[in-house]
Amino acid sequence: MRKSKVLLVLICVCMSVNIKADVRQLNQYPSIVIRASGTDNSDYVLVDNFDHSSIPIIDLSRQFVPPGSYTLSYENWGYHNYTNSFDLEMNGEKIINYNPTPINSRILKRYNNWNKLNRISTLSAFISLGGAGLFKVMGDSEYQKYKNATDTDYIAKFRKNSSTYQTIFYSASSICLSSSLSWFITHSFKKSAKKQVIAEMNKQAVLPVNSTTIFQNDRQVTNSPYDDPPIVIGSLTPEYPYSALRAKQQGTVVLEVEVLKNGCVGRIEVKRSLPDGLDEAAIEAVRKLMFQPEQSSGKPIDCLIAIPVEFKIN
Repeated sequence: MRKSKVLLVLICVCMSVNIKADVRQLNQYPSIVIRASGTDNSDYVLVDNFDHSSIPIIDLSRQFVPPGSYTLSYENWGYHNYTNSFDLEMNGEKIINYNPTPINSRILKRYNNWNKLNRISTLSAFISLGGAGLFKVMGDSEYQKYKNATDTDYIAKFRKNSSTYQTIFYSASSICLSSSLSWFITHSFKKSAKKQVIAEMNKQAVLPVNSTTIFQNDRQVTNSPYDDPPIVIGSLTPEYPYSALRAKQQGTVVLEVEVLKNGCVGRIEVKRSLPDGLDEAAIEAVRKLMFQPEQSSGKPIDCLIAIPVEFKIN
């Protein structure tokens, strides 16, 4: 009995030590701080690159995770997708400043319009189908009354009602057929517009720079509020330098890029740098891009944007 009590005390002490150790270890965990506006936790996905497991985002202001390599991604309908890979060390902190960037408004509006028309066609088809069925039953009922009636006045009344319901039945059937055809047409256009939206969401996010006015070669470049943001034409495919591959260097280079009103790339400045030639590779890739320029009051203008160029070793 005495040995059992001693053993129980030892087990309780060990559990207490383990709990305290876990608490101390949690306090030493690195943290992720996401500074974003107008977003929900469910829009972000944090993945552990070691075992590819997803970690739920509990709090955008501060998320504690074990040390390791992670990839944070953001996906929300109508916004550019975003990914950021990084490493976290013990007692470290990763601050991510990201505001979701909406895709081109015209592409999203086109999809919304076709989606609305498709829903109207669906509703119209169901209502007209139900109406056709209802008036078919009512017409058949009046016709049976007409056949069984012996009174002249009732015969005329039932015959007239049957004829009226039959006319409404044919009209409702025609509307149902037209609505069904409209549904197939709008669904086809909606499907095509949805593919365009998804393709636009998968493009690299173009982030407006917070500066308002700069001077470059004695020429003023204004980053004014835009009606439509600049759109990348083509894809951004940087070449991975051999020295960076050899050093297993990966991460994201952030470039401040001047997009001219003719769609060409002007000045490029590195805002977040990486070693082993990754900056140069990012600049060279962005130099090859063409843009649909930013629109302000319906006219193309020069603007500044921030382009993150991700280098990741698969």
